[in-house]
Amino acid sequence: MHVAARWRCDRQLSVERHLPVQSGSGPPGEALSRRQAEVLGLVKAGFDNTEIAERLGISVRTVRVHTDALKMKLGVRRRSELIRVDVSQR
Repeated sequence: MHVAARWRCDRQLSVERHLPVQSGSGPPGEALSRRQAEVLGLVKAGFDNTEIAERLGISVRTVRVHTDALKMKLGVRRRSELIRVDVSQR
């Protein structure tokens, strides 16, 4: 295998290992990742998805994936409920 092709393959595998699960899976009550905690803090501060994406240097779609995972983990259905969730009690 060509060195550049192998590097791309290794890089892709490395990136895939760190991608969030697209379904937002994770049992309710599971600990939040560092990034999920950052997104939650910005949601609670009143930032919209576009502003969160700009602040964290990620895409708006990635912000939506994180907020969907947060809703599942925290057992809420709406973004407004995320703002009221007290994660220190979990």
